[in-house]
Amino acid sequence: MFPLDGKIPAVERGFYSATLEPGQIRAWWQQRPHLLPAIATGHPLPDRQTGEARGRLLIVDVDTAAKPGRDLAGEAALQLLLPHLPATTCVATGSGGLHLYYLAPLDTSPTIGASLRLDGQPLAVDWRCRLGYVVAPGAVHPRTGQSWRWLPCGSDLPGLPSAARVTGKGITAAPPALLSLLQPRQPVIAPLPAALIDDARARAYGRRALLTVCERIRGLAEGERHRAAFGPICGVGSLIAGGCIDPAEAEPALMSALADVGLMGRDAARLIRCGLAAGATRPRGMR
Repeated sequence: MFPLDGKIPAVERGFYSATLEPGQIRAWWQQRPHLLPAIATGHPLPDRQTGEARGRLLIVDVDTAAKPGRDLAGEAALQLLLPHLPATTCVATGSGGLHLYYLAPLDTSPTIGASLRLDGQPLAVDWRCRLGYVVAPGAVHPRTGQSWRWLPCGSDLPGLPSAARVTGKGITAAPPALLSLLQPRQPVIAPLPAALIDDARARAYGRRALLTVCERIRGLAEGERHRAAFGPICGVGSLIAGGCIDPAEAEPALMSALADVGLMGRDAARLIRCGLAAGATRPRGMR
């Protein structure tokens, strides 16, 4: 649950505290009734029949108004993106934009979000996956009075040809062409080798090292956070590449530690991404 501007999480630890527990949600609303409900993106979504994870929730956010440096917005941006946007579940936002719900692969990058550029044209289109959030349907925009609402099955996307329809089959898997537009180029850290996944000592060593790094980051003074945190994060990247730490555990832990010293959002995500990538060039295991 967040204020509209999204700058300061209205719930401690922000989207890390996301829950479906009705009692907790009611308690938050009783404390701050003006809050807007939000959906933490990037979580694995289970198949209704098998219960197995199908992918991570990815939201493509199309704005109605152009932004500085991104002049193409609304229907014009959708027209350009149409070949890459299969029918899926959609939400009309309180400001007149669109949220298109897709499933991304489980190994999707943990980037909070990024703008999109197509054929050299900067678009007023953002995306959210791991470590991000969007306002949920049912919320009411405090300035426009309009609500975030699910678009009916079979309806056309505003201003687009009839081929661009809302699907009645749930959330569609994002095609590779769309993912290639959304994903920033990042160094790929190799997955854990099977032999090391089974090595309890290596995993325990990695967790202790990650905890130590996070506590070290939390002890940094203002003014030295960027510079002094880079080295320890590189060390985590080395242990990830060496098979001792699972990146799925490391990235949220590092984000939380940086948030505790005032580094959040894209600055924190960029610092983690660069540090882990640098460390991955020097793999190491237990010492």
